[in-house]
Amino acid sequence: MKLAPADLVEHACLKHKFPSTGKYEAWSLLQTDTEAEPSIKTAMVCNTSEALIDMARSGLGVACLPDFMVNKAINKGELTTVLNGYMKHQGS
Repeated sequence: MKLAPADLVEHACLKHKFPSTGKYEAWSLLQTDTEAEPSIKTAMVCNTSEALIDMARSGLGVACLPDFMVNKAINKGELTTVLNGYMKHQGS
């Protein structure tokens, strides 16, 4: 399944919240100046990335996590990427 940022309104999104600040981690989406920031429906919030990986692996929603944290699960077929071409990748 391939998604565009605007498609996120149709999906349950799993978000990370920093325990030290209470702020949500931003999803690094590539957008043009004319595109509106997509509405991301939050289905679940966690303060650990490991929990988000487990929830995504269980099919509970879409998560935005650093490449280095999910590469192993992607290579094993446990997770798949869905916003190819729309993400600023860090930590590959």
